[in-house]
Amino acid sequence: MSTEVFFVAIIGALFLKEVISLRIALSIVMGFFGVVIAVSKVGDSGVDNWLGVFAFIAAALSASFYVIVARIYATKNNVVDLVFGQLLVGTIFALVIFFGTNSNFDNASSIELKYWLAALFAGLFGVAIPFLLFNYASSLVPTKYSALALNAIPVVGIGFGALLGRGVPTPIQALGGLIVVVSLYVGTRQK
Repeated sequence: MSTEVFFVAIIGALFLKEVISLRIALSIVMGFFGVVIAVSKVGDSGVDNWLGVFAFIAAALSASFYVIVARIYATKNNVVDLVFGQLLVGTIFALVIFFGTNSNFDNASSIELKYWLAALFAGLFGVAIPFLLFNYASSLVPTKYSALALNAIPVVGIGFGALLGRGVPTPIQALGGLIVVVSLYVGTRQK
């Protein structure tokens, strides 16, 4: 989903008429390659499922449109109202998919508590809080800087993985992370 940074910058320029300077454009590209380097050895599964690849590209494009919509509406509306609305619509959509695929909760009573707790924390820290923070930030930050900041997500993930005992980043991951940090500095500094 690293392509999201390009989609955000391009869509922001087209729909919001934001000007992307050469310095910002080069910083976005530099950060993208830093992410590619940082995550290059995370998995060795290879690309053997093109439907999955296209699904990730579609997800990146959808997320990019979300960044633009958040930028437009978060500046004009209450962020909490916006997040409540998007989560409500998302829940309704998920329920339609759930019932449309003939899914059911027949095994809900056999699911261990730890999985319900994982779902609770994933919903809170993976959806509700990030969307509140993201929409608030979107009301303050132009999308060209959002595009730059999106490069930091995988690097932060690798860093948190290390803090949680998942292993120290490899030298190549550290190099990629450093490139992303430098791109953020170059892209956001004042002239």
